[in-house]
Amino acid sequence: MTGNNSSGARSLRFGKMVDNVLAVDGLFHDGEAFSLSGANPATPRMAALMGGLTHLARAHRHEIETIFPKVQRRVGGYNLDELLPEQPNYAHLLVGSEGTLAVSSAITLQLSPLPKHRVMGVCHFPSFRAAMETTQHIVALDPVAVELVDNNVLVLGADIPLFVKTLADITRGKPNCLLLVEFAGDDLDALRRDLKRLDQCMGDYGFPDAVVEVIEPARQKPVWEVREACLNIMMSMKGDGKPISFIEDCAVPLEHLADYTDAVTDVFSKHGTVGTWYAHASVGCLHVRPILNMKEADGVRKMRAIAEETADLVRRFKGSYSGEHGDGISRSEFVEPLFGAKLTRAFEAVKDGFDPENRLNPGKIVRPLKMDDRALMRFAPGYQTALPAAPALDWSDWGGFGGAVEMCNNNGTCRKLEGGTMCPSYRATRDEQHVTRGRANTLRLAISGQLGPDAFTSPEMKATMDLCVSCKGCKRDCPTGVDMARMKIEFQHHYYAKHGLPCANA
Repeated sequence: MTGNNSSGARSLRFGKMVDNVLAVDGLFHDGEAFSLSGANPATPRMAALMGGLTHLARAHRHEIETIFPKVQRRVGGYNLDELLPEQPNYAHLLVGSEGTLAVSSAITLQLSPLPKHRVMGVCHFPSFRAAMETTQHIVALDPVAVELVDNNVLVLGADIPLFVKTLADITRGKPNCLLLVEFAGDDLDALRRDLKRLDQCMGDYGFPDAVVEVIEPARQKPVWEVREACLNIMMSMKGDGKPISFIEDCAVPLEHLADYTDAVTDVFSKHGTVGTWYAHASVGCLHVRPILNMKEADGVRKMRAIAEETADLVRRFKGSYSGEHGDGISRSEFVEPLFGAKLTRAFEAVKDGFDPENRLNPGKIVRPLKMDDRALMRFAPGYQTALPAAPALDWSDWGGFGGAVEMCNNNGTCRKLEGGTMCPSYRATRDEQHVTRGRANTLRLAISGQLGPDAFTSPEMKATMDLCVSCKGCKRDCPTGVDMARMKIEFQHHYYAKHGLPCANA
């Protein structure tokens, strides 16, 4: 989280990681240890480095103050703005550096007391634009969170057993989308009054009786679980087209949010697709993912075009291209177009000061890798899947057995150690091989030829599948509905067709 300068739903109240990190202990690229806290570097090497970088930042004060986006969710580039105060905290330069500058060994955090009570109002909207226009007025009521749940989540979630009951509890009629509005504090009566103010606000802007109050903690918990699973719910779309992450981090000022989202939607339409939206409406940082088929060169071409056009929109609406998840491969190419050449050269100087040999996470933030390099992607050119013979079961709903296997998006819900059912073999072994995700990845690599010939019916694959107890916990608990028990039946059909049944099974 420190590496990405992360934040979450409640950043309105608690800020980003850079607002909560007090000190960083770490290692330089050559293994020398350091400690950074406040404005007092502990070693001569660090004192000389930070002195030079502070001078660099102050020499670029005009560009920093003019070009750095004036939105809370700005995590692109390096935090040179944190070196401008008279008494800076040097540790803040490392926040959001994505492992490109140093390896952290300890992080000292500022803690905040949790509020005693939380209440939620689920606001119903007839259209997406109506929700985006109203967000700024809801934020003026001083909530701690305003989170979007779009129509894709409502439609797809209604078919996922894990979320059916919760969605039925919080929705009335057929809303196009929802805003989850949370108030928090120590006075429950005051929070109840906040919900009444929210209801009045919705009525004032044309949406009377459009708020479902969720006051009981036991009811709030599953609602937040739906919100937290938004991405995985969207990834439950069957077929080769999936919501793809590369512009999901942009943030714009709230007064521009409706126009920005309309403009991005127009970009999607221009390229023959639509997008999915969710997350942090409160700070103008909506996680948007256009639906693209990344197995095809045309999908990759569209990704590049959409990225470039969205970057232009973000610049026009005075927003940030990287608002939470960092630059990474997807967004580092757009650091220079968004920050300009002078600041980009300054960012390169920061990288060279800490890591002159470019050992640490190269190709991110500065001197970037190409975001559309297919060699770096899950589906490289020529990717295809095939079983060794005709399937035993009908996989047409998934577009074939390969499509069913690819429903696993590596979210790791199957690795949880309490609650729910899946994955019992992982809970016993703590071995990635024996978790739903591990099996799905092994199946995918085998049927796409990445593990060599005959891998799908190999003894190693049998060992990977053996501890699946066919409980179907994954089909219920996995947000994308991976059905490993069904896949095991398909595997066993092909395995025993090749190797024969052992006497114990005859």
